Amino acid sequence: MKILFPDRRDEHWNDFCEQLFERLGYNTPGSCDHSLDNSRMLLERGGYDVKQTLAYFAKYGGHCDCEVLLNVDSNAVEDK
Repeated sequence: MKILFPDRRDEHWNDFCEQLFERLGYNTPGSCDHSLDNSRMLLERGGYDVKQTLAYFAKYGGHCDCEVLLNVDSNAVEDK
């Protein structure tokens, strides 16, 4: 299985972020429940190694769904 790495040049990463953003419904304040449930579900659907990808996200501050968007997308992409 593969790991989903943050790379803004990769359509899979961009699609993942877009779907996660939509699932969190950022039009509603407090929409993150401080879990990784949405990320986990999207990774499973995409055929990614969930455990390894979530560990990678945690390394860059992605401890819940909103932090994946806020921290991982910016921090990990800048490290590349």
